[in-house]
Amino acid sequence: MELDEIVSYSIIMNTIAIIMMIGILIMERRMKAERRTERLLFKGMATNLILMAGLYILMACVLAGKVPGGRIAATVTDSLIGITINVMAADWFFYSFHKMYTSNDLLRRKALQYMIPFFVLSVLNLVNCFFPVLAYYDENMVYQTTFLNLIQALIRYGYLIASAFQIMVYQRHGERRKFFDIWAMLIPTILGILIHELTGYKTFPLGMAIGLMLIFMSMLNEYCFEDYDTGFYNSFYLRAIRDRIEKNDYTLGSVLTFCLASAADAGHFADELHGLLPSGSDVVRKDPNTILVLTGVTDRGSLHVLTEDVEAKGKEMGISVEIKSEVKKKDQEMLSFFDSFASSGPKEEMTKTGH
Repeated sequence: MELDEIVSYSIIMNTIAIIMMIGILIMERRMKAERRTERLLFKGMATNLILMAGLYILMACVLAGKVPGGRIAATVTDSLIGITINVMAADWFFYSFHKMYTSNDLLRRKALQYMIPFFVLSVLNLVNCFFPVLAYYDENMVYQTTFLNLIQALIRYGYLIASAFQIMVYQRHGERRKFFDIWAMLIPTILGILIHELTGYKTFPLGMAIGLMLIFMSMLNEYCFEDYDTGFYNSFYLRAIRDRIEKNDYTLGSVLTFCLASAADAGHFADELHGLLPSGSDVVRKDPNTILVLTGVTDRGSLHVLTEDVEAKGKEMGISVEIKSEVKKKDQEMLSFFDSFASSGPKEEMTKTGH
């Protein structure tokens, strides 16, 4: 395959990746959702991908002799690409980790532990700009690698596999598959890597760009079910759950109903409620004064303890809240419960995105 052809197509594909990411960042800025951690991690991946694709374009020009510097410029550019790949791998792992556990505190506690390998690899890539400890281009512009470069690749792929494995295990045992589908990101990325390795075309950034675009679309899909004031799901989400129950794709153990005396307390009450609920609970603001908590819990003792905790928190905050708990043991009970919402829309428009 002619070098000029590889360079030309590599520049075109990476330019497309840059345009896609710029477009997504512009649309992301217009979203009203307030999921700061999730949006920050997503914007970090998109921004880093723009830098990565730009470096791949520069590398293609260097290898084609369009940019001076020869093997030194090629080695330095390759090292900088390595840093962006490490940053992308770390950002993606934290993004998938956050989507799985939705806990900022847990993410902060684990961040340093998970960041150490990527920090070490990035330092090695920085050193590689001056001393060839990972990879370099020789006098004939042939790419040479060291054993450390193989270790670096194994660590990157290890984190990629770990992110997929932990989410699949969580989904299987937690029985609650949210809108986030990890394969939307992994499949285009893996295809981009394979085409890159087999043909020489620099398609890795384009594969990731397609993956991020699909992730962004799933974010939009999720946000349309969310209540702007509280960050909980809105009443349209009840219809979606009803369809999933009918397909045996959702397991509901119990429903807690919180009736607030004042709709103005919903936002403040929501902030405290997040920390009290069982992991995997779905919280729906059915109407301005009513909040439903859908859980997998079937033990009445556990429900009673949870009810007391929420009641105590309400009194502590000076919020008047009436609480009712129901255990849904049979599929028909669950379907009948959601049928009461299927024919009527929400009392108030709550389709603005938000968290």
